[in-house]
Amino acid sequence: MNERYLREKIAARSANADDYVELAGLLFESCRFEESIATLRQALSVPSDNITRASVLTMLAGYVYNATSSTAEPRALAEQAVRLTEGLETVEASVARAKAQHLVGAYVFPDDPASSRETAASALSILEPLLESAVISQPATRFEALMAAESLNSLLDRFDEASTQCREAFEAASNPIEKLYSLMELGTSYRQAGRLSEARNVFAEAVLYRDASPWALVRLYSELGWTERALGKHAEARAKFRKAIEILQEHPALPRDGLPELLRFYGELSYELEDMEEAARSYQSAADQYAATDPLHWNSLLWFAYSQRALGQNAAARENANLIKRSPIASGEDRANADVLLEAIPNDVSE
Repeated sequence: MNERYLREKIAARSANADDYVELAGLLFESCRFEESIATLRQALSVPSDNITRASVLTMLAGYVYNATSSTAEPRALAEQAVRLTEGLETVEASVARAKAQHLVGAYVFPDDPASSRETAASALSILEPLLESAVISQPATRFEALMAAESLNSLLDRFDEASTQCREAFEAASNPIEKLYSLMELGTSYRQAGRLSEARNVFAEAVLYRDASPWALVRLYSELGWTERALGKHAEARAKFRKAIEILQEHPALPRDGLPELLRFYGELSYELEDMEEAARSYQSAADQYAATDPLHWNSLLWFAYSQRALGQNAAARENANLIKRSPIASGEDRANADVLLEAIPNDVSE
């Protein structure tokens, strides 16, 4: 359905949650994140069965996380979805529960890896037998089940199993967007398994998809950059990080949380390639992106100072090194390195 038709149905108070879900997906792919999230919240006001409501809650959890990088609300939404499907033993309920459990596990992982893995193992113990017995007959449900299983296996570091499920999801996909996302996860599984050449080939194919959204392209070019960096292809990796940065800068509506890290990677590769002017620009931009209360602000400033020193900008390098040396936020290692840098800068700092 097209966007206008879906909006008309919702304006007429559609009682079908699928209308809201479909519109939210269209909005998300076109970087209208706030409206997409608002549409899913609206869907929760529509009377629905527990499985449908759980699916909406899970989708909302993922969208809120992708738009904000916050885990508190997404985790609460996913846990609510799990509770709604408890005690329901249908295939649809099992798939909906597994999708929600994956998100709970992912959001818990930074604070409690053991609990996250326990959640993933529990979900897979129900989901994988369903996939193996071929009782999931509907293509859309099978695609969702395979993608959920892939994510759960990734939480358990079972990347070979995850990549197998990604390939099966690609075959089960019913539209280009589903195929793109299965390729994206396949490339990530290959990279995490150390199968770098295969990962590079998958990501290189995925970035050519005509329907790839800017949000998807940022992740794909970033993944391709990390993969090429691991392969020792530093110039190629830098070009991919540059592309991801450009897409973020061209689309202000995209989440910005990943931009400082991309700028740091770009600066690091520029430094390794002895392109000190680009390294200085990138590290300075990264330092500006981080809050002064974040140690990474000071680490970026340190590398900015190194780049300035390499460019012969001794006075500016000394000034930044002194700032780092006196910072209570900078790490002990960075303060020590700032001291070493200060000793290396000639006393006569005229330029």
